Amino acid sequence: MKLSVEISTYNRKEVLRLVLEGLARQTYPSDQFEVVVSDDGSTDGTPEMIQRMRETVPYSLRLVGNKHQGCGHTHNAGILAAAGHIVLMLADDILPVPRLLEEHMRDHAEHSDSSVAIVGRLKQSENLPQTIFQKGWDRVIKGLFPVNGKEMDYTNFWVSNLSFKKDFMIRHGMFLDLPAGSHEDLELGHRLQRSGMRLMFNPLAVGFHHHAETIQSVSSRSYVHGYNWHFLEERVPDLPVRIRSGNVVLADGVGVSLQCFLRQLVRTIFLNRVTIQSMVVPLIEKSESVKWVAFSVPFLSKKVASYHFRRGLKDYRRKASHRLRRGPQGVNVVKP
Repeated sequence: MKLSVEISTYNRKEVLRLVLEGLARQTYPSDQFEVVVSDDGSTDGTPEMIQRMRETVPYSLRLVGNKHQGCGHTHNAGILAAAGHIVLMLADDILPVPRLLEEHMRDHAEHSDSSVAIVGRLKQSENLPQTIFQKGWDRVIKGLFPVNGKEMDYTNFWVSNLSFKKDFMIRHGMFLDLPAGSHEDLELGHRLQRSGMRLMFNPLAVGFHHHAETIQSVSSRSYVHGYNWHFLEERVPDLPVRIRSGNVVLADGVGVSLQCFLRQLVRTIFLNRVTIQSMVVPLIEKSESVKWVAFSVPFLSKKVASYHFRRGLKDYRRKASHRLRRGPQGVNVVKP
């Protein structure tokens, strides 16, 4: 088997069905690849759906069942179960264009070295409910995805549409068992890059991100990313990672420190609980009925995400500080 498509999933049966159907329409020969679905203990009937689809899809479809232990464990189980020399990790909400597999394999043929990985292009699905917020948030996300260039760094190691040689991954990588929303893919990409990985970008290997968004979903996810940011910061000693959390020191340079301080000050004054809840969120909600407000939604939604990310950062630091003030077995440490 040349190629294994690994899909980790948890309770996303309906969109996963669309992904599997999209893989049945690939230009790459169906007898040259398999699909391994690594299930993180879904309770929505995902395993039963996979068993039924095994009889209808033209490729080999396998299910790896796991207890609900999180994405790191689920990714690793799927990778280890893959029979292919090349593993393509595809998220369970990424709808593949017919050429996606062919494009990944073409690039691997061109870059046969075991250290080369390929990341495909991501676009937002046009088949989602086109609310004003969804369209505004799509513009925000579009700015995060690469659209050109050839060689990328670990900050583009997004396992939503990414392929690699299995032996290189096993020798130098595999995911850490971290909580959800810990940027475990970027942490892994950093480790692999330090081990010699080269990450090449293929703009023709397109996957459409099919995930409806609301103010609540963006706020909740941003909070979790902030709360768990320390996992990435502890393992990736890059300045941009610390700048994101405001964890800079004078040794990073007076200019960097001053810039971070001013940014934090402005955010504290203008983007706080009162302004977000009483002004920004109501304005976004009004955009659905007042069209002239729509142009501001991308800007405002970024501010909502930033606020909740910083809330997560602060809540984790408060909890960590509380733990440091307590001794073993919950005994309070009394300062002299």
